[in-house]
Amino acid sequence: MYWHTTQPIDTDLTAFAHLLDQDGKRVAQLDWQPHDAIGLLPTTAWIPDQPVVDTQSIVLPEELRAGPYRLIVGLYNWIDGQRLP
Repeated sequence: MYWHTTQPIDTDLTAFAHLLDQDGKRVAQLDWQPHDAIGLLPTTAWIPDQPVVDTQSIVLPEELRAGPYRLIVGLYNWIDGQRLP
């Protein structure tokens, strides 16, 4: 993922990825603290207009069938679970 902000962030946010099937059911997910190639990079350390390249892998269930899926990726406040728009 390529993240960036246009202004400083005052809260450390958590990233998430949800893989959804055709019915909108979550079939795989991953939650993590953002990082770059060097290591952990909390959102409070992000520099405005400087991209953060964050590489992740989501483990798929062995029984997952072939078909169309939708991947949703975003950020949320880990304290209250509120997602960013």
